[in-house]
Amino acid sequence: MGETLQEQLRRLGLVQKEKAEAEKREKHQQLKANKAKKGVPPPIDENALLAQEAQRKKAARVQELDRQRQEKLRKREEAAQAQQLIAAHALPRPKDGIAYRFADQGKIFRVFVEKAVVDQLSRGKAAIVRAGGDYAVVPADIARQLREINPALLAFCSDNSGQVKTDDDPYAEYAVPDDLDW
Repeated sequence: MGETLQEQLRRLGLVQKEKAEAEKREKHQQLKANKAKKGVPPPIDENALLAQEAQRKKAARVQELDRQRQEKLRKREEAAQAQQLIAAHALPRPKDGIAYRFADQGKIFRVFVEKAVVDQLSRGKAAIVRAGGDYAVVPADIARQLREINPALLAFCSDNSGQVKTDDDPYAEYAVPDDLDW
């Protein structure tokens, strides 16, 4: 077989052996660097991409279910806390007491309470809250705590001036006399 051009030039003495090898190494390194620079992307594995997408969806679903579970647990804890507050601080309601009437969700209801509690209700020092299927009378500070927990528990509360707080009361601007009994 014939000699390469480089070997022929070396034999004639036109090229030095060390210089030729150095150029060869340099050329090889440049080719390597160019190949690395081009960064030929690895082949795309569609199955791997689909698996990653499925994992992301599953993680998002698990996170959403966990958030919902935490929300349910928080609501349960708040309801239990509210029931404990009502049970611990409910004012006595005798059957033969004075009937105190109040409006709740567009209907008029009544609870029987003592004369002192009627005065507290009208002055805003007590409030009526929903307790299960019934109503309970609690002090105003407990009613404020219950309003923070769940505003829907508060059935009736008057402010400190004796005026009833309702959303669409046409007589809200009129003062209620102190000696008025229903």
